Order: sequence, then C-alpha cells, then structure tokens
Amino acid sequence: MRMLLTSGGIANDLIADALVDLLGKPIADSRVVVVIDAILGFPGDSSKLVEHLAGLHALGWAEFDVASVFAGPKELVASRLRSADVILGYGGSNLWLAHAWIASGLAPVLAELLEEKVYVGWSAGSMIFPRLLRRWPEDFGAPSTRRGPSTSHRRCEVGVVLVTGGLGMIGAHTARALADAGREVLVTTRGRLAPPPFLDGRVEVARVDVTDREGVLALADAHRITDIVHLAGSIPSADPVPYLRDDLTGLLNVLEAARLWGVRRFAVASSLGVYIGRSETPWTEDLDLATVRYPHVIVALKKAVEPLTLHALQGTDVHPVLLRIGTVWGPLVDPESPFTPRPAPGTRGR
Repeated sequence: MRMLLTSGGIANDLIADALVDLLGKPIADSRVVVVIDAILGFPGDSSKLVEHLAGLHALGWAEFDVASVFAGPKELVASRLRSADVILGYGGSNLWLAHAWIASGLAPVLAELLEEKVYVGWSAGSMIFPRLLRRWPEDFGAPSTRRGPSTSHRRCEVGVVLVTGGLGMIGAHTARALADAGREVLVTTRGRLAPPPFLDGRVEVARVDVTDREGVLALADAHRITDIVHLAGSIPSADPVPYLRDDLTGLLNVLEAARLWGVRRFAVASSLGVYIGRSETPWTEDLDLATVRYPHVIVALKKAVEPLTLHALQGTDVHPVLLRIGTVWGPLVDPESPFTPRPAPGTRGR
C-alpha cells in the first residue's frame, strides 16, 4: 500500500521526488486521476480549484484525468481509476469525500486499488481513511469487527438501526421492540441522555439534534447503520413556521444520510390523520388521500412528509416505509402533546 498524504498537494520538489520514488518511474510516464468530489459541495468561486489543477497538470503527466466518483455508472468510474497509476484525492470536505466513496459503491474498489496504485491525498483527501476503515475494516487492512459472514456489500448487512428521537415515547418503545428482536440500536436525542429503565444498557444514546446536518452524518463514523427509523420531531408553538423549518430540516438531513449510507430501509413517522376527509372504512394503505384543510399543523406536515420521502429516495435502493401512527397513550407519554390527552382520573379503559 503506497500512500503520499499531504496538506497541500504536490507543492514542492521534495514531495514530487517522494511521489517518483513511490511510482518507481517518472511522472512523465505516469497517469493520474484527480478525484474532486470533496470540493464539489462548496458553492462560490472555483478559481482555486482551477489553479490547483493547472499546477498539477504542469507536472507533465502522461495522462491527466479529472473525475467525480458519481460521474457515470460505477463500472465506468472504476475503469478510469484502474487505468491510472496515481489516484489523487483533492481537498475540500473529508466527510463528504468519504461518503462519496461509500455512496457510490466504489470504496471497495478503492481498497482493492490501494494494493497496486499510488494514492496521493491533498488536505481532506488525506483524511478519509479513518471513516472508510470503520465501514470496511477488512478491506482497508484492519481486523474485522463484523458479526457473521464478511461482505463489502452494504445491502447484505444487518447492522445498526438508527432511531431518531429514540428517547421519546414512541421512539423508546420502538427501540425496545428492536432490541427485543436482537437488533443493535442507536438512538438520538437532543435533550436528556439517560434512557428509561427498560432501555438501560440495551441501546446506545447519541446527543444529536437532527437539524444539525454534520452531526447527523457523523453518526456513521462510528456505526455501521443499515436501517433508519426517523421519529424525531418537535411541538409547534403559536407561530408554526419555526416548527415547520426545524422538522423539515431534520427530515431532509436524515434522508440525505439514508442516501449517502445506502441503508436498507428508511421508516418515517406519518400520521393516521392523513385519512381525514375519507368517510369510508376501513382505511387502507392504497386509499387516495383527500385534499382538505387539516385541523392541526402537525397532521399537515406529516402528510407532506410522505411524498417528500418517496421523492427523496426515488432511484435509490433504500426502501421507504411510511408509518401512519395513530393516537397513543402510555408510559413516557408527553403531557404537552395535543394528540395524547390523559384519561380523566378514575376512568377505566374498556
């Protein structure tokens, strides 16, 4: 495995000489592919990128290729990588670059090519391997920590289930059911860290606000997440706009994570209230939903969540699950929720 990890690329003769030593031949006889995904997420002027690419080109390569790991079918990008002597990971966001390798399905290809190619890291391009190492420990040279047969194909894995809002009433009971089924569960919370007694020692708790995109994406640094149940949400105030902004931001962040991580399933909380306006019973999943004025902003948002989720996951292998949840009451119920009124003292269920 031949790597040249730098903070600023091939910036001087000393680094260039080190590259030639790793190659075992002159740069003029070598082919390079520059992977620029780390910088593509940054808006604004790209003059510095152009300047850096021009400087690299001036080294006099036999072939100079610039690529994104998403620039075409996986097999085509893999062939471009295989044809090069040097794979250069350009700078930008190391988090995004690591996820780009993962989401494109090319991380195992990179692991294979590291045995025969020279990898040059430029800033962020030098910092992706801890994340890839956690995701594919065998492929990137570390002892395996996986349970069961080894595979580089994420869709064949059964890993951690992420339950956002997992210390709320529905979230906590969902986490308990998953733990009872033998699944490894990671729950997020933006408040208290102490789980209820029935979850103590059975789940891992992470303090992450789902409106924090970087915080959500960083969850994959230490966990192999293969399924998501998105239950995190808030209660609106008199002004519904902050509520809508926060809950939609959280949804989009977790949907982005689902796409980047290539999870198997993405389940999201909707509401039984989406059936308002349909008088027939029983309600079924294939029933066309009515266009009506909903009595509460939460129900209106939950109805919007459904098509947003389906569109966001369209064209991926992530299976969406819409959870049309009805009114619930019991341990951990939120007394402030407008949908969970407490029974009057002295009443008994029938």
